[in-house]
Amino acid sequence: MNVFELARNRAFWCLDFIKGSNVRKHITDLTRNYQSPAETSGLAKQRLEKLIDHARNTTPFYRKFENIRKLEDFPVIQKRTVRENYEDFFSETYKKEDLIPVTTSGSYGTPFTFYLTKEKKARQLAEIIFFGQWSGYRVGIKHAYVRVTKAKSKLKLFMQNEILMCPVNITEQWLEQQRQLLHRKKIKVIIGYPSTLDAIIRYCKKKGDSPKNFSIISVITSAEPLYDNVRDKIESIFDCNVVSRYSTEEFGVLAQERRGEHKHIINNSTYHIEIFDMHKNIPAEQGKLGRIVVTDLFSYAMPLIRYDIGDLGIMSVNNSNTIPMLEKLEGRKIESVYNPSGIRISPFAINGSLRDQQNIVQFQFIQKGALDYVLKLVTLDSFKEEQIVRDRIIALLGNRANLKIEYVDSIPPLPSGKRPYIINEFNKTSYN
Repeated sequence: MNVFELARNRAFWCLDFIKGSNVRKHITDLTRNYQSPAETSGLAKQRLEKLIDHARNTTPFYRKFENIRKLEDFPVIQKRTVRENYEDFFSETYKKEDLIPVTTSGSYGTPFTFYLTKEKKARQLAEIIFFGQWSGYRVGIKHAYVRVTKAKSKLKLFMQNEILMCPVNITEQWLEQQRQLLHRKKIKVIIGYPSTLDAIIRYCKKKGDSPKNFSIISVITSAEPLYDNVRDKIESIFDCNVVSRYSTEEFGVLAQERRGEHKHIINNSTYHIEIFDMHKNIPAEQGKLGRIVVTDLFSYAMPLIRYDIGDLGIMSVNNSNTIPMLEKLEGRKIESVYNPSGIRISPFAINGSLRDQQNIVQFQFIQKGALDYVLKLVTLDSFKEEQIVRDRIIALLGNRANLKIEYVDSIPPLPSGKRPYIINEFNKTSYN
């Protein structure tokens, strides 16, 4: 770390110390879990029991399960269940104005707002720092986020030593801007979408770049699966370590790869993760692909027990240290779509434009032709925002786009079990 990065690092930890060292305490807990997993497994069990008691005693939804003590006796819940019983999931222990709202569209296009306690938010930050260290990230290091999100203030970006690379329209001009940022800003760590990184890398190679043109020491991909061919391209252009992170905004870092290991090691001190059958609410057979179901051991403001997160995976266990791992992670591949001028539109921009629409249960955006698009919506009866939605999508695509909005009762999964929310049915080779 250079002197400026070190100054930011020390400023962060001094501030954490003043606030009670909450982040450091969580990092210590996470570290202990992976150093002595057999010894700390009992702590996760205690956290699970405590969360279940809290949910049964303080939330209207779980109060009806007051006689249930074991996790396996609780039902699996979907986002629709939470939406239709939204207020009943709030713990009566907290006031909503004291909580931290987090809005997410989710992997399958379901806009949703979760509420976190300050303790849970500190845990999330600790997870980012702890798992980032596995691949070379340190607080204060110059890093870039490749994501579609609300822009932070210039002061906050400066303090965090962060560069935002927002891929709404992936044009040649945008790609050149990112290339120049990587050259000039001496960015050391990149975190973000592998599909966008793939586009940046292909452009850099086209321009004749090689590892000597960059300062990258690590890349952490998120939000989409990291495929081997993309991993190989990232490693070749940056000559750095590449790991895949499995995380969500509402929960945190669920699992992450270690250097040289292409399996996602589960954050089992924070989350209890189960794999369920593709079609039935029963545990999947060992080694079989199934639905990922999460219980957040630190989610006290809005307890979610056995929550179907919408992704698919295969569980395995490393018998040498009992740490559970995801052998395979699927379900979040997102296709590219293009505006009428042939410019690629980030699927995350479409996702983000519907982020605050709480009356949309699910959506699916389909490109049918060069100018034609369909937006399928599953909505609650209270949905009245069609014009707002239409205006936002047209703003992304341009006025030449023909957008049809269809209301459907459900969006069925593919035979694989996946339920993609961005689909391109047009001849994509027209753009290549």
